[in-house]
Amino acid sequence: MLWITRESPQHGVIGQPAINSTIPIKPGDVVVIRAFDEVPAHTFLVQSVEEGCITGVALSGPLCGSYGEPSLEMIEPLVS
Repeated sequence: MLWITRESPQHGVIGQPAINSTIPIKPGDVVVIRAFDEVPAHTFLVQSVEEGCITGVALSGPLCGSYGEPSLEMIEPLVS
C-alpha cells in the first residue's frame, strides 16, 4: 500500500488555507487521473503500486480498457 500526501481545503471552506491529507492507495482501488493533453480526467483501476507510478486500466473516457502507468502526480485528490 502507498500513502500519498495531498493538499485539500480545510473543512471545505473556500478561502481557508490548504492542509495535508494522507490518502492510501492499493491494488483494487479506483482513482481519478487528471486530464492531460487531449484526454479528459478519467477513472482508473489500480493493479499495482510502484515507486513513481501506478499501473492498471482506464475505466472511463476515451482510454477505457487501456493499460496505463500514470505517475503518482497524475492522481486527483479525493473529495468528500
